[in-house]
Amino acid sequence: MTQVRSSLRSETARDLLAIFSFAAALRLLLLFFFPIPYGHDGFGRLFFKDHIFLAHWLPLTQFIVWASSRLLDDPFLVRVVFALLTSFSGWGFYLFLRLVTNRFLALTGGLVFSSNALFLFLSLMPYQDVLFLGLLFGSLAFLFGEQGLRSRVGSLLFGLACLTRYESWFLLPVLFYLKLRARPAFRQWSSTPLLLGRTTLFLGWAPLLWLTMNRFYWGTFSAFLFQTPDTSFYAWNPHLDAGWMVGYAARMFYWIGLFGSPLVFLAPLGLRLLLLRRGRLHTSLSVLAVFGGLVFAFYFVIMGRNQDTVFRFVLIPLTLALLLAILGLGPILEKLQRRRLSWRLGYAALLVVLSVYGSIPVIQVTRTDEYRDPFLIAEQLNSRLRQGEKALVIARRLDPAEAGPLPYQRIAVQSGAHRIFSSGLVEEGNPLKLLNWARRQGIRYLVQFHDAAPMVFADLFFLELAKPREGFVELVYDTATASLLEVRRWPQAHEIGEVAR
Repeated sequence: MTQVRSSLRSETARDLLAIFSFAAALRLLLLFFFPIPYGHDGFGRLFFKDHIFLAHWLPLTQFIVWASSRLLDDPFLVRVVFALLTSFSGWGFYLFLRLVTNRFLALTGGLVFSSNALFLFLSLMPYQDVLFLGLLFGSLAFLFGEQGLRSRVGSLLFGLACLTRYESWFLLPVLFYLKLRARPAFRQWSSTPLLLGRTTLFLGWAPLLWLTMNRFYWGTFSAFLFQTPDTSFYAWNPHLDAGWMVGYAARMFYWIGLFGSPLVFLAPLGLRLLLLRRGRLHTSLSVLAVFGGLVFAFYFVIMGRNQDTVFRFVLIPLTLALLLAILGLGPILEKLQRRRLSWRLGYAALLVVLSVYGSIPVIQVTRTDEYRDPFLIAEQLNSRLRQGEKALVIARRLDPAEAGPLPYQRIAVQSGAHRIFSSGLVEEGNPLKLLNWARRQGIRYLVQFHDAAPMVFADLFFLELAKPREGFVELVYDTATASLLEVRRWPQAHEIGEVAR
């Protein structure tokens, strides 16, 4: 028996090493060949790298950004940290699959998970999503494994998942019920209070920690719920709009098909196989089904229409579809192996195809002007700015209705926020004072976005100054959406002409 267990551990260790190596190699290659950063929330996390508490965002992901920045003050290296950390997430999916299927199919699932298009896309910037999935599935693997709901590793991983994405909180009542039901002492009234307390701490330590953090940092336990301009709960929009729900379901299916890889179309086969098993389903699958139902109810009925375009919400249904697809792939792989086809070569070719397919969104997004141009401008500034010199970005302020960061934030993240300013944040209406401010700050370069929409006087003032004039401002670099201008000399008071008026 000891030898069998040792052999199983050795096989599992080899599988885990293969999954991590495959995932890390794929992510690092993409980072090396396509280094342009992208996204919105990911940029926001990098811009506020000196902070851990950011509105309603759970703290674990931002803590990793903060800690990484303390050691490696370089956005690219922080991205490398996330690429490596998310390479472990396939472990959680693999270990969960080991509960419900054979080792080879679980290994395939770990590799498919690691090469998924959406998960790759979200792994190369500081997004919490892939970390969350790895922690969630890893916790379920331990909580429904040999030790069951007594597993301390499962408790730790589930708590970390609860500090990463709020969806994991929906599992709390389900796990709470299952853990209490398994304890005969729950039926004894004298033991009930102690048992409830221990169970709450075992499963809910992380939400309790987050509520306590809110109390000490913002003054109330529920502060994270109301951090919007109108102090409302940002995720509360209950409705029963059947037409909208049908349309959103269609978008969900579209996103699953788009990001799921060709294998996702095997999900109906996997679902059929599960239905045939009926009462022989592993408990973890039933828990996952209940979890999916709760999350879908939140997306479709509670959170609803104000978030209908956020494709990252497909994360959980996509993962469930991948799980079903892996189960549906099982009979196909068994037939290929029995026929003694060159299945090893075919298996390798499948991984290559999935890797290429998964890389396409990253390649496409890094070629868009929205992300490429700020990257190119930042590269120019990094090579041109000398000690004590700064750059001023002339771009529109962030509209409260928008989710994305300011254009200047994209540049500041990659060039150092201490030397990148935004004219939209300069609250001064006197031209002479603005000139003096620019001189004092050592503004040497102006970055003008072509779609600049002035919102304050400083925008108008510097936008006018940014027009190339002989002896004053010279165009030194141009992209499709922005220009970089070098200030040769700031004008004197009598030279600013129309700008002064």
